[in-house]
Amino acid sequence: MGMVWVSTIFLGMDHNWGGGRPLLFETMAFWGACGACEQERCSTWLEAEAQHRAMCAYVVTPRAVLAWIVRAWHEYWRRAVTDWKRSWRDQRGIPDSEIERIMRQMDERLSRD
Repeated sequence: MGMVWVSTIFLGMDHNWGGGRPLLFETMAFWGACGACEQERCSTWLEAEAQHRAMCAYVVTPRAVLAWIVRAWHEYWRRAVTDWKRSWRDQRGIPDSEIERIMRQMDERLSRD
């Protein structure tokens, strides 16, 4: 898997919820390491094709790549600090609070998938 992949799909229903032109197609760019994504929606097949090409062109620009690096770096440090705090608490026998217990369970589930 690469650093980013682009997907365009037919949504099957109007995601504008009756507020103007129907939004029936969605193009997303998924940035691997940090779980972030870019998203755009449009109404027609031709717009979706153009949107997909535009998203593919965008994700290889220096600006988009730099934004991905910043997000990945931020995510890395967030996880490092979280792991350090957990290790510190575990070594001292300090029990997790309810929210910390829930967050640890969520992280464990995500790491298994």
